[in-house]
Amino acid sequence: MLKAIPAKLKLVIAGNHDRTLDKTWVVGNLGHSYTKERYDEALEECAAGNEIMKGDMARDAGVTYLEEGVHDFSLENGAALRIYASPYTPEFCGFGFAYERYQDRFNGPDELDLGMQSVRGAVRIPSFGEDEGGKNIDIVMTHVPSMAVLDEVYGRAGHVGCCNLVKALERAKPTLFCCGHIHEAHGAEVATWGEDGISKTRKVECGWPGLNVEPIEEGKETLMVNASIMNLRYQPTQKPWYIELALPKATATEIEP
Repeated sequence: MLKAIPAKLKLVIAGNHDRTLDKTWVVGNLGHSYTKERYDEALEECAAGNEIMKGDMARDAGVTYLEEGVHDFSLENGAALRIYASPYTPEFCGFGFAYERYQDRFNGPDELDLGMQSVRGAVRIPSFGEDEGGKNIDIVMTHVPSMAVLDEVYGRAGHVGCCNLVKALERAKPTLFCCGHIHEAHGAEVATWGEDGISKTRKVECGWPGLNVEPIEEGKETLMVNASIMNLRYQPTQKPWYIELALPKATATEIEP
C-alpha cells in the first residue's frame, strides 16, 4: 500500500502492535525458562523485522522508518522539515514499545513533574526557540495521543493519552502533532497554547474533496490530528488526513539523506 502512494517522502513509525520490532519486548516475553537457541532465534526474528522496515524493501517503496528522536529532511521543493518521532505508548495489555505512566520519555530530567521518572535512552522533545540555528520542530509524530486531546475511549476509562507528552508539546509548540492508537478518537483540532497548557481548542471539520483553510500561528497554536485508519473493529474505514503545511526554507545544514 505505501509503495503505491505517490509521495516523495513517506515517513512511518511503529506502534504498540508492532511488538516484534521492539527488542525490549521480544527479550522480556521469552518467559522464565528458555534456551540460548530460543533467545538467539527471537533476536534474529526481531532483527529481520527491523530489516524489513529499514532495508531494501522499504527503500524500494520509498519508505523511511523513523525511530525515537529528531529527524531532519530537505524536501525537493526547497523546504526543510524537522520532525520528532516516537513509537512509544503507556503500557497496555503487554503490547510493545511501552512505558509506565510514571515514566516520562518526552521531557528532560529537569522538566519532570512530581513523581515522574526519566527513561534511560529516551530522546527529549526539543523546546520551541531553543535551537541556536532557529530550527524548531515542525511535526511531532507519536503513536500515542496527548492527554485530553483526541484520546477519549468509550466506557469508563475516558481520556487515556499521555500527560507527559502534552507537557512536552506545550514546550515544543509544533505546527502539527499527529498520532493514532485510540481508534474512536479519529479527528482533528487546533490547540491554542496558554500560560499553563492548552487554553482552548477548536474542531477541524473534514472538507474533502475541498480544503479547509486553518491558519496556524507558529509558536502559539498546533494542529492536533488523530489519524487512526482502523475503527474499533480493526477495519480500515476511517479516512486519512491530507494536510498542507508551510515549512521553512532549507539551508546548508546537515540533513538526513
